[in-house]
Amino acid sequence: MLNNDDFLNTVLQSLERQFPSKQALDRKQTAEAIGIGLSTLDLRIKDGRNLPRYIKIGDAKNSRIVFPLLSIAEFLTNQRQKVLQ
Repeated sequence: MLNNDDFLNTVLQSLERQFPSKQALDRKQTAEAIGIGLSTLDLRIKDGRNLPRYIKIGDAKNSRIVFPLLSIAEFLTNQRQKVLQ
């Protein structure tokens, strides 16, 4: 079984292949990458729980949100740790 660093690198490489030339993903792409629906992701953003770190671009209520690939990979690695414990 892969250790956490190896798993993180594997997940990051997979995301980079799946979303070439992207450093960050929008909400829809992020939901797809972590295996949940867009409405579930939006609810998690609203509640501020159980989601990758994100960047909000602007101050408006409906400002664009992007998720860096590394944040998504770290989130998936941390979710794996919870399952294995």
